[in-house]
Amino acid sequence: KIRDGLLAFQEEIELEDASTEEIDRLYGLVMKDYPEIFWCDGAGSVVTSSASFGLSGRSAALRPEYNCSEEEKEERRSRIEAEADQCLSGIDSQAGDYDKILYVYEYVIGGVEYDLSAPDNQNIYSVFVGRRSVCAGYAKAVQYLLERLGVFCTYVSGTAVSRSGEGGHAWNLVRCEGQYCYVDATWGDPVYLQEGREEDQEAQESPEIAYDYLCCDDTQLFRTHTPDSDQELPACSTMAYNYYVVNGMYYETYDPE
Repeated sequence: KIRDGLLAFQEEIELEDASTEEIDRLYGLVMKDYPEIFWCDGAGSVVTSSASFGLSGRSAALRPEYNCSEEEKEERRSRIEAEADQCLSGIDSQAGDYDKILYVYEYVIGGVEYDLSAPDNQNIYSVFVGRRSVCAGYAKAVQYLLERLGVFCTYVSGTAVSRSGEGGHAWNLVRCEGQYCYVDATWGDPVYLQEGREEDQEAQESPEIAYDYLCCDDTQLFRTHTPDSDQELPACSTMAYNYYVVNGMYYETYDPE
């Protein structure tokens, strides 16, 4: 009902026999499962009533906050879909999971600049149209594109430790050729990796994508990332599809120090 209400742009979504805590939890999970609902970033309020409703004699309603009008939503959707279609035209729909994941990873990193001040940076509009975003936008764009390519991908939130300290973060869980692993496009972006670092001029002029977090396992990810407890995540126990392993290259795992 929450999903359908958001898709219909409802101002108030009535929900039976649910606590405020349960509504908040489910609202958050819907936002993680549906990156295409870009007109809502998960803000809103829950209103309860003592009026008779259902067997429990109580009712509740979710009042979501939308970041644009319904008319603007349709215009933005058209622009997003046009950009996504152009992106996906560059990959064979019959390609393997790994090639699709690599393609989307490089597309998002190559086409988007990490920018904390970017508007709409909690949704995919910032990626496909604004071309500037933060981790939430990166992760939702990766999810949106991979789902369209038929690759299982979900959005994971939590915290991560970087050179600038520990803070909220978002990344993805994917299924590559039947094996679960993690993808963090934000941590592959050279602009993000240079945040808070003094680089020589040559390094700044020739940044390179990092692939440490392209299809990595729990051991690699959990050195720096801690997922929130609102999702039950499967074990990710293989590095077989990590970019450096696939290409037979030596790699050194990221050290936040």
